[in-house]
Amino acid sequence: MQRYGVANALMYLSYTAGVVALFRFYFYQL
Repeated sequence: MQRYGVANALMYLSYTAGVVALFRFYFYQL
């Protein structure tokens, strides 16, 4: 159960990091 939670947290962190990187990329393109 804990391993699933850790994997879920890692997936969430990578997703948020990707969204932030994409947002910063578009922001700097302006």
